[in-house]
Amino acid sequence: MLEVEGLTKRFGTVTALEDVSFSIAEGEVVGLLGENGAGKTTTLRLLAGSLYPTAGRVVIGGRNLFREPLAAKRKVGYLPEQLPLDPGMRVRRFLDYVGRLKGLGRRDRGEGVRHVLSVCGLEDAADRNLGVLSRGMKTRVGLAQALVHNPELVLLDEPTAGLDPQQVLNMRELILSLAGHHTILFSSHNLGEVSECCNRVVLLKEGHVAAEDALASLEGRAGDTRVLRLRLAHPPEDLYDVLGTLHDVTHAEPFEADVDGVVRVTVLAVEGVRERIATEAVERGWGLTELAEVSESLAEVFHRKVAEEE
Repeated sequence: MLEVEGLTKRFGTVTALEDVSFSIAEGEVVGLLGENGAGKTTTLRLLAGSLYPTAGRVVIGGRNLFREPLAAKRKVGYLPEQLPLDPGMRVRRFLDYVGRLKGLGRRDRGEGVRHVLSVCGLEDAADRNLGVLSRGMKTRVGLAQALVHNPELVLLDEPTAGLDPQQVLNMRELILSLAGHHTILFSSHNLGEVSECCNRVVLLKEGHVAAEDALASLEGRAGDTRVLRLRLAHPPEDLYDVLGTLHDVTHAEPFEADVDGVVRVTVLAVEGVRERIATEAVERGWGLTELAEVSESLAEVFHRKVAEEE
């Protein structure tokens, strides 16, 4: 459904994105994850056609966005983080207006507006002015306008930003209800939100793709490395220096702050690495009491990936 190749965007001397590449299959819900300033909003603006790239290629549903912009944009619905709304316009009228901008005829507009009012829970607010709506309801209107022309690809930029906890839960449920009917890419810096809604993530770090993988893979057995918990009764003073010299060990650090003898060891995912570490600990008299593989949370994987990039 979406293919992004070598996407680069420079603003003068500032490079916001550089050589970003990833793809999304039809029907997937993918999180664009990164800290503030990582390039998430710039990426979505480029995919929506709001910005023109310095370099790169974007294909949406078989249409090249920069060679066939109108054909490609018809396949896209976009919810920006800050949606400009006319406070004096009524919800139904606004959605009808957006439908006209999307090129829908009167009959298709009417059907589209009725559908999104129902899907987004806006039927009771259809004849209210936008200016009197709560932040959560305004976000629902923003999502409705992104869906009114029934796009194949839906781009959501921080859709839960500024919402209260209950509104966040409602928006997550709404996004999940769209899965399967649309292909969805939404940006967030909220790791829990991504875990709840997505089956795959793209991690951005300072305009680069730091990782792209299935969520289950990132949370459990992340890429080519594994994380071990090493518990020692008699850890030496130079423990971390020694571990750093061992074959297939990429990193070692305290597993928990202020807990002596419990170490988080990141190793390459190769056969026999656990046995070699155990043998080393026993031969050196470290008092090995535990050596187990642990699953990393998405937050831990994200921060490790960022550290590896740095």
